[in-house]
Amino acid sequence: MSKRKREEEEEEDRIRKQAEEDQSNVTINLKKSICSINFRHGGIYEIDYEEVDQIPEEIFMLKKATSLRISHDSITYIPKEISKLADSLICADFNHNSKLCDIPKEIGALTKLYGIELKDCDFKIIPSSIFSLINIVRMNMSGNKIKEIPKEIGLLTNLKWLYLARNLLTELPIEIGQLSALETLGLRENQIASLPKEIGQLTNLDSISLSENCLTYIPVEISLLTNLTSLDLNDNKLTTLPIEITKLTTLGKAINVFDNFLEFQEDIYSIEYSKHGLFGYMTKRAIMFKLGTLIFTYRMRLLHSQLAQLIMHYFVKK
Repeated sequence: MSKRKREEEEEEDRIRKQAEEDQSNVTINLKKSICSINFRHGGIYEIDYEEVDQIPEEIFMLKKATSLRISHDSITYIPKEISKLADSLICADFNHNSKLCDIPKEIGALTKLYGIELKDCDFKIIPSSIFSLINIVRMNMSGNKIKEIPKEIGLLTNLKWLYLARNLLTELPIEIGQLSALETLGLRENQIASLPKEIGQLTNLDSISLSENCLTYIPVEISLLTNLTSLDLNDNKLTTLPIEITKLTTLGKAINVFDNFLEFQEDIYSIEYSKHGLFGYMTKRAIMFKLGTLIFTYRMRLLHSQLAQLIMHYFVKK
C-alpha cells in the first residue's frame, strides 16, 4: 500500500472514530474553514462546508460520503478530484457560489449522482460535463446567466425535476421533448417567446412554471399533458389561449394567467359571476373566467374598448 493511500485511510479512520464518540456528527476545522460531517448508520452521509473559497482537498478522503454541500461560499472551481467520490455521492449542492462558472469533465464519473444544485452561481452556459450525468433525477441551475439550453439536454432522460428559472433563455430546444420522465419544469423569469410543439411529449409533467416570460401563444400540443395539475403563465404577452387547453381537466383552478393581454372570446370563455357581480372582480383588476371545466382568475390589462365589451357582455347576460 502506498504511503499516500495509507495516510488517506488513516485520516478517514480518525474522522470516523471521532464521529462515533459523538454518535451523530463532528465539526472539524480544515484550512480555516468549518466542516460539519454527519454520520448515519455507520457511514458518512453529509459533508457541509462553510466559509471557504476553495474546496479543501481533505474532502476527497471521505469516500463514503453520499451528500456534499458547499453553498453560500466563494468557490471559483470544483477540483477534478471530485471523481474520487464516485462510488458513493448521490447529491452535490454548490448553490449560491457567485463566482462559480464551470465544472470539470471528471464530474461525469459520478454515476450514482441523483441531484446537482448549481443555483445562483455565475454560469453563462450549461457545462457539457453535465450531460454525462445520465442518471441524475434533479438539476437546478436557476439564477444564472444561461442564454441557451443545448440539444444534449435530451440525453438526461431520467430527469424528473428541471429548474432553469431566472436565466436569459429565449427558447427551448426540440430535444426537451425527450425528457419523458420529467414531472416539474421551472422556467419562470426568462425571455422565452415560444414553446416547441415537442412540449406535448412530456406526458408525465405535473407542473410547469413559465411566469414572467415573453410568450405570445401556447401550442395546442399542451393539451397532451394530461397529468398537468399546475400551469403558471402569469405575466406574459398572451392574447389568446388554445381551446384545446380545456382538455386538461386535471388543472382545476391551478392555471394562472394573471397579467397578460387575453382577449375575451365568447366562443371559448364564459364569465363566472360572484355575489358581487362583475364589478366586484373588476375593482381588484381581476375577473373570474370559466374555460371548459377550468375556472381561473385573470387579472386584466384592458384597453377602454375591451372594458366596454366586457361591460356590454355582462349587462346583456343579466
